[in-house]
Amino acid sequence: DRRIALDSLDRLGIGHLANHPFNLSSGGERQLALIARAIAQDAPTIVLDEPTASLDLANQTRILDLIAGLATQGRTVVFSTHDPDHALAAATRAVLLKDGLVLAQGDVADVISDVTLSALYDVPVRLVSVGVGDDGFGPMTVCFPVRQSPPIGASSKI
Repeated sequence: DRRIALDSLDRLGIGHLANHPFNLSSGGERQLALIARAIAQDAPTIVLDEPTASLDLANQTRILDLIAGLATQGRTVVFSTHDPDHALAAATRAVLLKDGLVLAQGDVADVISDVTLSALYDVPVRLVSVGVGDDGFGPMTVCFPVRQSPPIGASSKI
């Protein structure tokens, strides 16, 4: 059991925290430790509430890659997020909730759209597809809110 727990910590890049008191850990370290615990339990289904909260960009990417990897191993991962890019990166299906009601559900490619995200967030949102770069990554889709007014403090003269 200890070996499994240590392997889970190592998988998330926090093996060095194995003997570190949980209550003295940062918010991000705690988040990673809780996810490592869920993985170590080897449950067929894992439910994660905002698993990327309190994490820097590198650790967010690590968690999203982990979620996608667990799914390819036949495990079911259900996670909540406020960032549609996270669903695009790691999910196969999505449910959009607004005011406690289901706004849309189904395959991520069908559910995450300009129309549904604009309705969800009450601001215009655009999805942009980015092609394959020199590094071999891509294509991928990302979303952007569309600015409706100049930035605060900016001159209105163009």
